Amino acid sequence: MRSRRQPSLLVTRPRLEKILDRALGHRLALIVADAGFGKTTLLTAWTSGIKAALHDITPADNDLARFARSVVDALRLRIPELSNDVAGVVDTGHVSEISGEQRARPDAIAELLGSALEQHMRRDVVLVLDNAHLLDTEPATRFLAGLIRHAPPLLHVVLACRSMPAIPVDRLRDHGDVIELHGDQLDFTVDEVARLLTAAVGEDAAELAKPIHDATAGWPSAVRLAVEAIREVAPVARSRYVASLAGENGEISQLAEHVYEQEPAAVKHLLAVIALFDEVTVGMLAAIGLDAAEQVAALLRRGLFLEPGASGSSWFRLHTIASDAVAHHGRVSGEDAAALRIAAARWLMANGLPYQALRALVSAGAQFDIVALFAHSGQHLLNHGHADDVITAVATLPPHLREPHVERLAGEAHQLRGEWDSALACYRNAAHDDDALDAGLAWRMGVIHYLRGELDEAVNVYRRGLVGEHATRESALLLAWQASAYWMRGETEDCGALAVRAMRAATQVDDAQALAAAHTVLAMLAALEGDRRANDAHYLKALHYAERAGDVLQLVRIHNNRGSHYLEEGAYHEALAELDIAIRLADLSGFAAFGALALCNRGEAQRGLGRLEEALSDFTASVTAFDNLRSALVANPLRELGELHRLRGDVPAAKAAFERAVTLATEAGDAQAMAPALAGLAMILAEEDPDRAAALAERAVETGTAIGVVGAMLAAGWVALARGDAAAAHERADAAGSTARDRRDVPGEAEAATLAAAATEDDVEALAKAEHALGLWTRSADPIGMDLAEIIRAERLSAAAALPALAAVRERMRAMGCRLLDTRAAAAQAKFTPPEESAVRLETLGGFRLVRDGQVVAHNAWKSRKARELLKILISLRGRPAAHEMLAELLWPGQRFSDIGNGLNVLVSTVRSLLDPGRRAGPDGFVTNDGNALRLNLDNLEIDVESFLRNATAGFRLMRDGRYEDAVELLLRAESRYAGDFLEEDLYADWAAPLREEARLAYRQVTAHLAQHARSRGDSDGTIRYLMRSLARDPYDETTHLELVLALSSFGRHGDARRYYRGYCGRMEELGIEAAPFPAA
Repeated sequence: MRSRRQPSLLVTRPRLEKILDRALGHRLALIVADAGFGKTTLLTAWTSGIKAALHDITPADNDLARFARSVVDALRLRIPELSNDVAGVVDTGHVSEISGEQRARPDAIAELLGSALEQHMRRDVVLVLDNAHLLDTEPATRFLAGLIRHAPPLLHVVLACRSMPAIPVDRLRDHGDVIELHGDQLDFTVDEVARLLTAAVGEDAAELAKPIHDATAGWPSAVRLAVEAIREVAPVARSRYVASLAGENGEISQLAEHVYEQEPAAVKHLLAVIALFDEVTVGMLAAIGLDAAEQVAALLRRGLFLEPGASGSSWFRLHTIASDAVAHHGRVSGEDAAALRIAAARWLMANGLPYQALRALVSAGAQFDIVALFAHSGQHLLNHGHADDVITAVATLPPHLREPHVERLAGEAHQLRGEWDSALACYRNAAHDDDALDAGLAWRMGVIHYLRGELDEAVNVYRRGLVGEHATRESALLLAWQASAYWMRGETEDCGALAVRAMRAATQVDDAQALAAAHTVLAMLAALEGDRRANDAHYLKALHYAERAGDVLQLVRIHNNRGSHYLEEGAYHEALAELDIAIRLADLSGFAAFGALALCNRGEAQRGLGRLEEALSDFTASVTAFDNLRSALVANPLRELGELHRLRGDVPAAKAAFERAVTLATEAGDAQAMAPALAGLAMILAEEDPDRAAALAERAVETGTAIGVVGAMLAAGWVALARGDAAAAHERADAAGSTARDRRDVPGEAEAATLAAAATEDDVEALAKAEHALGLWTRSADPIGMDLAEIIRAERLSAAAALPALAAVRERMRAMGCRLLDTRAAAAQAKFTPPEESAVRLETLGGFRLVRDGQVVAHNAWKSRKARELLKILISLRGRPAAHEMLAELLWPGQRFSDIGNGLNVLVSTVRSLLDPGRRAGPDGFVTNDGNALRLNLDNLEIDVESFLRNATAGFRLMRDGRYEDAVELLLRAESRYAGDFLEEDLYADWAAPLREEARLAYRQVTAHLAQHARSRGDSDGTIRYLMRSLARDPYDETTHLELVLALSSFGRHGDARRYYRGYCGRMEELGIEAAPFPAA
């Protein structure tokens, strides 16, 4: 950013300024023209009369941190309310050595800045970014594109450039939100040429305006060069000189060369030296042997050969229109150029400018000097956002000069960019295949494996690190990270020994970063041992030292772990506050792995508060982030996602998530994730396959660490209860409750009390236990836990007392989308009143299950996969007959019907026996067979997809008739039945596709109507809930995405609106579609 100097000859251009005035009514203005069209001059004049923030872009702005910081600094001059946090947060990615997925970081910074601007802007401000064509890296262009999208309506961005940077603007154009100026509009008119001649030469020269305009085609730089040239021509010869220009067709390079040739030799030499550098100062020129203060001042006043630089008021650079002339006629020879650049680099280093020094040395090919600069200022370069330049410079060095400290620096640079494989390659080069590793090298290498979930490899690398007798900062960090890996593996003893050594070493060297890491792992160890007081104390100290060190990585870990601490206590709101901080810091700094862990934990907090849609969004984002990093730590959000799907009644999705989590955690040796994943899978299989469920639950108990053992024991108890072993369930409940109390695990203690109530035979005793469980759940404000206890309590009450309570539970759980408890409450109701539905129920939305007389038919009872498939095909036909030949082709593709023999009849008999084993409905009661075709008798069956479509269709009809309250009741009933898409396990079966698409479309319409109804009643939770549910089924529905963002904004949830808007942009990017700007309320 710089203040602009007005050129000595400035012609006002009101016709163009009038066009630019329209920028105040648009989101974006583009001035696109080649060099020499007067873009900067025009903007200088125009912005002098408006409230504008100015920044001249240079190649250095391709570093995200530098560019974002410059934009923030420019805006703060006009909007002082922008906090120091916003101004400084863009530096957070360069204060630590570990980073991750960098694509999210520019989006996060743009989101933060857009949110801050929305909060503080009270009037229109124009942000002018000159030379925007120089942005050619993805992080910089993503930030610019994100800022334009996130900008509030009062911010208007003006880009001046020779060619468009790689940002999408077509959609803004289509919506009329862009104004544009191009080269043909920037050309001087004859009148403007005349005014320039009058100002520069005198009134008698105005008659030359038309010939000069014709000769130069109005090209501003050519016009100015021509005017500059004729100042030196005698008045009588000017017409002849202008005529000669016409023969040159106004070639800018020839005009520039003509003017350049008139300059004294000393000026030519000065320009040739300046051309060697991006920018210079008078002091820098003096350091390399040029005393040129007066010459520079004169050249700047003329405004032809030199122009102000972008680095401050004392910096200047060669003007674009002079560069070709200098290159052709005044180039400094190779050896002399190298010597000047090396001398300049020394001055730059002495003045604390290592980045500029490095660029000069790379241009000079001074390889030994580059190596020396890295040894002195390499870490400074990384800490200030120049990882790209370090990597470029290292690539110029021959192998024999890539010393260990150079390879390590290159590794850190790659690590900052999230290029883990390249970082590891550099670190291995630095190690020279030695068995023993420098401590700093070892912990950096180990952390990459740690974040990938490769715990065995991480431990192996840590063990190779040299700690030595004398403590150092690097050895303390190595010990702390090594202890963390053992913690993940559940090896408490080794974790504890290393943590104590880490603290001792960190204390000896009194290094804030090392102390933060040591206190963090001691806090984790205290959590493992159930010592909450020590856990709190260590985290407070870790936070203090991490803030003092500016160690963003540890700050993210600490806030994440503190959030996890609150989750175990059932303090979900407090957990959200900590986790929001962790996620924001992780996004802004690019620490994607810890950001993904924080997303997983935040999803758990959302689930604890009953916000299942928001939990689904967080868990899904966490899985995606870990998958992008190829990290086995994805097992953590997968098992949480499985539990969420279980609550929502989507059994196939839950089972798939748990099974993948078990596989990944087992491969990685991640004990912290393995036990909960095994426990969750056991819960899913408790009804369908109780024997396997019991084996999985027992394995979870054996595997579980101190943190996971409560959940494992509870799963074993619930599985035992499902198998009819109440005594074993009660025993597990007592053990889990005792352990949970010792650990101050409030949700664990509450669930243990709930299980104990469910496993107690005596009604009076069970009621007392259920009341106790309800009180515990109330402490954590967990609505799902409270209603689970309420169901178990109601089961022991009289019908008169139980039925209203169960009806209230069903209403709450339906609204929340918790189909698991809705179904359980319905089963409890059926114990008091005969069910309205058929005794045979077929569940097809989500997964496929046969429920007979309230009991799920076990998977192994089918005995024939083709029998299940036959029944599914008949369901998809919705009562229509299916010819035998058609069914045979679907079930035995490629075989002739005559070769199948009695196979189809056998399948029909199997289906009938499973639907009606007692033959109460007769042979055709459920499946009719007229000898040529089969069909289902829908009158005797309750099929969820049919009930859903029936209620949805009736609700739509009532909506059209204006009977909104009656319609909403039916639509709510329909929505509660939609546990997932029709037969998700048969995703690629063509016969299932038509009904699946019909139901999916109907569901989107149902949620759209319910969201609109909730909005009309001012029901913020309902509006947001149904929009999110719709997006869960179709995450690429742009209209619903934007409606959700607008709803969140209008209900005051501005931070969430920005977060979900960024998610929408990501979805559109996946489709290759330009995202719409942030919607204005």
